[in-house]
Amino acid sequence: MYMLKIGAYIGFAVGVALVVLAFVVPEARLGLMIGATSCFLAAAIDLWFYRFFAPTIRDLPKPPGMEKEDMTTLRGSMHVGRAMRQQGLRKMESATATLKEMNRSNRLQQQGKKVKAEVLAIRDTGQLVNFDPILEFDLRIHPDGDGELYHVGGYRQIVSKIVYPRIDIGGRYTAFVDPEDPNSLFINWS
Repeated sequence: MYMLKIGAYIGFAVGVALVVLAFVVPEARLGLMIGATSCFLAAAIDLWFYRFFAPTIRDLPKPPGMEKEDMTTLRGSMHVGRAMRQQGLRKMESATATLKEMNRSNRLQQQGKKVKAEVLAIRDTGQLVNFDPILEFDLRIHPDGDGELYHVGGYRQIVSKIVYPRIDIGGRYTAFVDPEDPNSLFINWS
């Protein structure tokens, strides 16, 4: 916001310089006077915007942790920048977690052993990835063929908010288990 005020002062100074120059160089007087008028007009508009918008910006709600800062100052701007960087890092971490989960699920769907997973319990962890909850499950795994039933407790998976209401305790869902680690699995909820 202060840049508008500084720009206005520079515009007035340039306008005055052009008026003085118009009297020194009479053959360019018309062009210089038009330039000076443009500078004065731009400076007046800058000052008007500064006077109108600066109080409005000061009254805007402040980002968390910046309630005492004046956002029109350089110090306030640095805090806003830090808050924006932290928010960006949180978004990047969320996107990275989503990509890791997608890679793991794709690998298990291609290379894993197909089984049935019976849901014994569901708990919401309170964590979100891209606004979808991470849920914790207790499962009973039913391997195809002669495999022996086994229990997996505390299994976590990102579940779409659209799919979440359709998951039933006692329901059996197709899952893909890592042949090397029977506790590493991915459940296909569809």
